[in-house]
Amino acid sequence: MGNGAAAILIGDQARVMAVDLGAFGNYSFETLDSARPSPEFDVVDVDRSLFAYLDCLSNSFQQYRSKVNDVDFVETFDYLAMHTPFAGMVKAAHRKMMREFANASPQQVEQDFTRRVKPSLEYPSVVGNLCSGSVYMALASIIDRAQYTGTSRVGLFSYGSGCSSEFFSGVIDRGSADAQARFGIGAHLQSRLELTFDEYAGLLQENLRCLKPVENKEVAVERYGGLLERAGRKSEMLVYTGVKNFHRQYKWTPFKGELSLRVAEHVSAGSRY
Repeated sequence: MGNGAAAILIGDQARVMAVDLGAFGNYSFETLDSARPSPEFDVVDVDRSLFAYLDCLSNSFQQYRSKVNDVDFVETFDYLAMHTPFAGMVKAAHRKMMREFANASPQQVEQDFTRRVKPSLEYPSVVGNLCSGSVYMALASIIDRAQYTGTSRVGLFSYGSGCSSEFFSGVIDRGSADAQARFGIGAHLQSRLELTFDEYAGLLQENLRCLKPVENKEVAVERYGGLLERAGRKSEMLVYTGVKNFHRQYKWTPFKGELSLRVAEHVSAGSRY
């Protein structure tokens, strides 16, 4: 699993991607491929989940094609951005679609994957599964990494366990790259702190204790001073400091060689800020 989210502003003057209005296909059915019976663990039927993903991709694309004239899986879309639980899943899905809708040879499949899909995997492959945000991480990867010059159409596939899906499309251009560049997504990913295995295992126990809702809680941030110093060398960070009246509490934390906290700020669902 990865960690992250996508915030999207929708309007009638597109700067990042112009959605093809009315061009979409939906598909869903009930399947228990993934569940979370308690905060501490997930139950996942891996095989069922993989086949549900593939079924949804084929059928949502079929619905898309029924609404849009002269759609060709290979020729209509310059790039493809898919829900990316892991890169291998996307490669398998692309291979299935090329066989089903293009009758492509293995060599053609590989060439098409490199040209239209691989640019979408650069960011997701170093982040991990963002669930509903992963298709937009794939889109961001295309915008920043693909070698396009003019206008390009992107086919997008969004999927959620349980399951439901949508295939839709939109248009990007070099203005898309300019608009997205100010967020510096690639630079932020490169500046992340790499943990040792022991550091990661130690943090898991604290993470599990954070899953159950509590009314009030204080986190001893100084316990993680060494990690925070390493992570905060280049910029400020927003650090989780506890819970107050069921609202998660955060502080902006600049590090200048010592652990110091300033500017109390809480950011939580339903809170005012």
